[in-house]
Order: sequence, then structure tokens, then C-alpha cells
Amino acid sequence: MKKYIMLFMVLSLVAIPCVMANGAASPRISPQWPVMVESPYTFDVWAQTGDVYNVQVLLVVTQECYDGMPNSGDVVTVDGSGVTKAAFTGVTLNSADVPPTAGAPYQAAALKDHLDYNLAVPLGASDTIYWALSDVVFNPLTATHEDLDVTLDSTEPRMLVYLMGNTQEDSGLLDTRTPPTNPGFVVPEVAIGSIMAVAAMFAALGLYAYKKKQTPKQ
Repeated sequence: MKKYIMLFMVLSLVAIPCVMANGAASPRISPQWPVMVESPYTFDVWAQTGDVYNVQVLLVVTQECYDGMPNSGDVVTVDGSGVTKAAFTGVTLNSADVPPTAGAPYQAAALKDHLDYNLAVPLGASDTIYWALSDVVFNPLTATHEDLDVTLDSTEPRMLVYLMGNTQEDSGLLDTRTPPTNPGFVVPEVAIGSIMAVAAMFAALGLYAYKKKQTPKQ
């Protein structure tokens, strides 16, 4: 966690002058800190300093998450709108912009830093990540808080969820986004793993109790 607190502080120092300089509208998503949540998950989203138009969701996954997606059908749903595996684009170069044509893109290196939250081995310069944009989910997104439902289908789930949009209606620039001061969100940590762990524990306890009962008293 110390790594992410330090990252948050550094990005804040970089971002604050920009935000104060232009005061542009930008989308927000909560929770603010990197957390593991289950799929499906409902995020809280809203716009700050003005309305944001043609809001899309940027989805970023690890190589393992991408490989674990089914090859057909929707692998992610965002408010009922599906995203296929074929819609994801791989990027390896740390200095690459994501998306490359956006007016206010993210940098691949930063996305890797956010994606490797709690990973034993951080993502490096040779690791590939994959990104995709959803269809428009809000037009506009206002100061009123809205629900955003996201579902991920992968055997190795690890996905960031960000918002991108336009400060002017139908500009198509994607010139505003969730600020980098929010280190990102990881969806999901599937509940089935926890269920299986608990089941295994109770099975082991049951086997122990059975063997103890069958052992003759000395």
C-alpha cells in the first residue's frame, strides 16, 4: 500500500496545477482508491466542474486476464452493453498513449502501475496490457450521481475501470477523463475462490473430526 500512497502523492503534485489552470469538466468514479471488487460491481459515477458528454468506459486488463477471456461472446458488459475480446487492443511500450487518438490519453506505464496492485511481481516494460472502450454510457454525465454496472468474464480477472468523455458535445476528442490522482480500480476478485477456500477448510475439519472419532481410545 505504501507504493500506492506515494504514487498518489506524486501524481497529485503533477496534476493539481493542470486542474487549477483549466478548470475543465471531468468524470469521477468511486471508490477512489485501488480495491479488489467482485463481478458484477456497481460503481458510483458523476461529473465535476460541469457536464461531460459522450462518456465511455475505458477497460484495461492484464495479459493473464485477456488470455482467460472466452473467445466468443461478450467478455465485459457495461450497463448492459457488451464488449467482445476482439475489441481489446494490446500495448507494451510504457510511453504509449491509451487510447492513442484521445485528446487526454493515459500512459501505458501508469496503467501498468495501477493494474499490478497487490501483485507479487509488478508489471514491467516487457509486459503487455490490453484496453478497450465501451459504447457511450452517459450523454451527458452530470453532477448527479449515477450507477455504472460492470461485469467481467475471465478465469484470471484483473481489470481497471476508468471514464473518458468530451467537454463539448459530439466533439469526439475524448479530452477529459478520470483524473490520474485516482490510482484506479480492479474488477473483480471472484467470490468463487473464497467460497472454495472456505469449503476446503470445512472439509478438512470434517475429515479430521471423522478420523478422530474412528480412532480407538487408548
